[in-house]
Amino acid sequence: MDKKYPYLLEVGLKAVPNKPEPLCVKCGNAYKNITYNKVEVIQTGSCLNVLSEKDFKQEYFDKKDLKWHPKPKLVNITNAEFFFSNKRASICPMTKCTLLKGDCKTKSTNKDVKMDLKWPYMFTTDQQSILGYNDSFCLECFVGDQKAISKPFNLTQTSKCLTTLKTSDTTFAKKFLKF
Repeated sequence: MDKKYPYLLEVGLKAVPNKPEPLCVKCGNAYKNITYNKVEVIQTGSCLNVLSEKDFKQEYFDKKDLKWHPKPKLVNITNAEFFFSNKRASICPMTKCTLLKGDCKTKSTNKDVKMDLKWPYMFTTDQQSILGYNDSFCLECFVGDQKAISKPFNLTQTSKCLTTLKTSDTTFAKKFLKF
């Protein structure tokens, strides 16, 4: 609380929207002291609880063509609107989104799947991952301090390299490998 007039109260980050918080106010001057007990402050606003998770199917991701490609080929996978609906998007936009690992807690370390840092938070993959990947992800988005996290989804990129080496005969093994 500010110590000079006008005495401003600030609501902390852990305030729960629409839940009364008890407060005691003591005011005084050289003439008189006044105490107000049982004062309640309620955090309200037009951007509270606006994000909700959409129901999506894993099949959407399974149908994406993420096979290895010999030339750089960037594929748009989807964006934040696929995972969340925002009741008041025009006045309460998403302010941040992060791609998480499948545990829905840890930031993703997959270098092949990238997400834009601004709206519409599109995430993409380059189809030149030599080893491919099979990873689970979640998407975490914010409107101000309010957070929503999607359910996990899986992305798989098959690797050309995993299918190119074949043993055709034992001549190579006999000539170059020692047992």
